[in-house]
Amino acid sequence: MLFTNATDIVQTNEADLLPGDVIQEEGQALVWVKEGGKTYLKVSTGVTGETFAGFAIARLLPPTHQVKIEEFTIDATGRFTAGRLPEAGNLLVKIAGKKADQEADDAASAAGKVGVEGGNLYFHADDVGKKVYVQYGYVLNAVEARSFLADAPIGGLAANQLGRCGYIKLGNVATNMFDFAADWNDDTVLHPSLGPNGRLTVGGPGTLLKGVMIKQAPTADRGYAIFEMASSFGN
Repeated sequence: MLFTNATDIVQTNEADLLPGDVIQEEGQALVWVKEGGKTYLKVSTGVTGETFAGFAIARLLPPTHQVKIEEFTIDATGRFTAGRLPEAGNLLVKIAGKKADQEADDAASAAGKVGVEGGNLYFHADDVGKKVYVQYGYVLNAVEARSFLADAPIGGLAANQLGRCGYIKLGNVATNMFDFAADWNDDTVLHPSLGPNGRLTVGGPGTLLKGVMIKQAPTADRGYAIFEMASSFGN
């Protein structure tokens, strides 16, 4: 999903989608692929060597996921229940500013680790009193999705029906199409990488986008990240 209140578009273009490929939401990262002597757009997969094209722009679509950030201090119970159910694999926990190893258990085996059981987080006794940052993705229900951008277009997205999509080449893009388990507050990381399903991530095998900067990380009050495209060719 694109958050238009924080998106500043400088340059756009459009191109044909790879036959059989579709976009799910605006704000997805698109890449170039060549087939039969013609170059097409497709949603990024996060594999090595992809060439970034820009961010998808088509029409407003209800989102399927959203990011939630919660910050708290570990109390004597050593337990915290997330406000929503984190989607499996879409959870980041930092204890005193350091990424915590996650264990599928109702207890933490050592300080600096966290036990994860559904929406419940369990911390070691030695971590009581420390500050925690939790970032995770969760699935929106139909009412929540509609509250963002109303209903989906009847008959589906025109870009997918026509096989042609617009994309943002230059500007500041506010989107929630990013890896919810990545540490976007890591001040040593300036540039994102291409990830699977049209999401940007930090690290991994996908192409490092040196022409795209992480301008603002998501916060508890702002459920999106802002990426500045400093070049019309982001790689």
